[in-house]
Amino acid sequence: MEIGARIASAQLQGLIRSRRQIVVGPLVGLLHDEDLWFLSTVVAAEPGVPFDLEEVPWAIETIRKAFAAEGRWVSAELIEEANPGLAEALAANGMTLVSRPPLLVVEPADLVLPEFPEGVTASVVSAPEEQAEVDAVAAAAYEMQLGERIFQADPVNGASILVRADGVPVATAVWTAVADGVTEVAGVGTLPSHRRRGLGALATAYATQQAFELGGATLAWLTPGDDGADRIYRRLGYTPQATAVHLGDPGRPPERPPLTPHAQATSPARRLWWPGRPPLTPHVQATVRLGDHGGRPSANPERSADSPPRRARWPERPRLLRAPGDICRLGAAFAEFAR
Repeated sequence: MEIGARIASAQLQGLIRSRRQIVVGPLVGLLHDEDLWFLSTVVAAEPGVPFDLEEVPWAIETIRKAFAAEGRWVSAELIEEANPGLAEALAANGMTLVSRPPLLVVEPADLVLPEFPEGVTASVVSAPEEQAEVDAVAAAAYEMQLGERIFQADPVNGASILVRADGVPVATAVWTAVADGVTEVAGVGTLPSHRRRGLGALATAYATQQAFELGGATLAWLTPGDDGADRIYRRLGYTPQATAVHLGDPGRPPERPPLTPHAQATSPARRLWWPGRPPLTPHVQATVRLGDHGGRPSANPERSADSPPRRARWPERPRLLRAPGDICRLGAAFAEFAR
């Protein structure tokens, strides 16, 4: 499998472990129960598989209605090489291109781990109390609340690392759930008081190393937030192998906090620029699966064995939505499953 498609497929497998799915033609809307705007997103349903251009308009409109029902802002994260032309198709249907950063990857043999300065240590978070310290560092580094990350005891499901200077937490990073040997290193942040000391690079390298050793990953990837971060990651052994594309629905002016030098931030919170969102409506406690794939295998890999069921059960398969006029019927389906 081409590397872009492999990464996109692994990303999808990881995201569906903690999000409800709305599968519509070539797209998957992924709704997180927490209402932070950047936790819900849209990705390609079948990385590496050609898509039907005519399905894109009704697919994105269906997802927009589903997201609006829960007060979510619509953003999309794609890998250009996995589904060529899909980003342009979304842009033609009203989405705005936010960024197109290089997608950098590294394998275990190529990773360069910097030397630890005197008094600096790094460790994998091993208890909820340490996770709270990670959350505090990340919030200060990003200058915004990012929500509480749930402590994961199994490193295969992802984990956080904490860098301390003289015993004080100063930097952090995470790796995401490992799927098909692939993980994303993200959420890299350093306290403003400790920047320009190489601690963001150290956090990135250490998180990558532990994802390989503890999580069993064989390939790690990330997207740099700016040119400075790009240069740092390449010194750690990361090399460009594909192109990420981030899009979002327009409607509000940029309100994100200003980027500070060497923030070393790679999470979606830095990539997209809409922290505001419409007032939250009651959660729709169901997942509606719409569209078909023409007899092709489903784009929904098996969830982990300990994952709670999230997909609603239809009494019978719904009639496939094939035209924008059919979208109005979706509201009744959501209302039925919200009871």
